[in-house]
Amino acid sequence: MPSIFGLLLSLLIFALPFTAKGQVGTDLTVGTVGIPYDVNLASATYGLGPGFFMLIPGDTLPPSLTLSTAGEIEGTPTMAGYYPFGIQEMPTGNVNTVDAFFDIQVLPAAAPEPSTWALLLGGLGMLAFWRMRTRRA
Repeated sequence: MPSIFGLLLSLLIFALPFTAKGQVGTDLTVGTVGIPYDVNLASATYGLGPGFFMLIPGDTLPPSLTLSTAGEIEGTPTMAGYYPFGIQEMPTGNVNTVDAFFDIQVLPAAAPEPSTWALLLGGLGMLAFWRMRTRRA
């Protein structure tokens, strides 16, 4: 009859390397509609190392952003919103996968400041004045 210690040791040796999963993740940098976005998940900042990256099935990135197999999220966001998603990484030289859950917030494109509108209206007024003046001559 095998001992409890022997059974536990067997489980530890044979089962652990194939079932261990880590979970890491955080909020990614905020994006803005119309401004290029580029984040490398394989950097030390996000707790993941070099490996093969893919989205967890059923999850999606913000529209117009893509994930490379090297862990690079890039593109130009086209729609504002809050986008949670999960990524599976298979680290280089390791059979275990790591699940990471992230959020990207995409802000709407910035509206021009009031001073910009004032300059635009002033410029259009000067153009209209010049046009009226050249017609009379």
